[in-house]
Amino acid sequence: MDSIPTYTREEIDAQTDWGARMVSRQFSALEARLRTDILIEELCNVTVRSRIISDEDVTTVASYLRNGWSTEALLKGNRAVFKGRGLAYALHWALAQAYYSVYAVTRALFAVRGVTERTHATVIRRVGADMASGRYPRTMSFLATGGINEISFMNLDPRSVTSTLYLDCDDPNSVDTQIGQFLRATRKRNLKSKKLDMKLKTKRGTPRRSFWREDWEQASQKLGYTSLLSLLYRNRIRANYGEIDTFLSPELETQDVFSALVHIVGCFNLVHEGILHTVVGNVRFESLLRSAGALSHDFVQARASVLRAL
Repeated sequence: MDSIPTYTREEIDAQTDWGARMVSRQFSALEARLRTDILIEELCNVTVRSRIISDEDVTTVASYLRNGWSTEALLKGNRAVFKGRGLAYALHWALAQAYYSVYAVTRALFAVRGVTERTHATVIRRVGADMASGRYPRTMSFLATGGINEISFMNLDPRSVTSTLYLDCDDPNSVDTQIGQFLRATRKRNLKSKKLDMKLKTKRGTPRRSFWREDWEQASQKLGYTSLLSLLYRNRIRANYGEIDTFLSPELETQDVFSALVHIVGCFNLVHEGILHTVVGNVRFESLLRSAGALSHDFVQARASVLRAL
């Protein structure tokens, strides 16, 4: 049996600090990529089918929106209230808040469209599939697909770099390269997790140790695309299950990551609200806003004003 490698405290700290610098750049790249003005412009070109929803549907959708918006409000409020190390500790939970806010508004849109997926895995898979088929603005539809040694990208143009930490937010290729690294690492982790779920065996019925190319292809098909929602989910997991040291490292640009997180959530929710508005029409949309308590959130009202003007 191979020996388990051991690391000194200094080596562990160095890995943690490197990870913190990488996280800082990856979130900055996401913020640079997701330009609100471009997303709004692209929303006009997203093909959506209109659908009549019942009063019962309105109640369900409003509940999801209320949950998503209140969580987004908490996320924004924490950024405004906490400073210094307090902000770093708040970021720990902000990662989960970001995912659950987007997840709730996603479920609201799914309920309006009649989509039945409910679990985190199936919702994430469906969002990736919808992005691949053009049901989202292209700017946010960057995806990774393929087996663990054959990962490729859609709507992304990553380049090889001499330093994995290099980022120039004014250079689209540099931004795409950081996002590509984020997608690749997330997909590899998810594929390995899917591999464990498959529980492949030899002809003798014993657990198979090796994983062949066709097995990775099968795992890839089961996983679906790796998308922006996958990235938010991964960091919710990282913060809650053992990788919190990265987010408490002094090398983490906490303010920048927090601001990027708020921006990403706002963009994602704006897009879902925009598609929802197109599906149900103006009258039902205004009814949903009232039922979900939009008047309690200035940021929701601001987004709604933009959507009415489209």
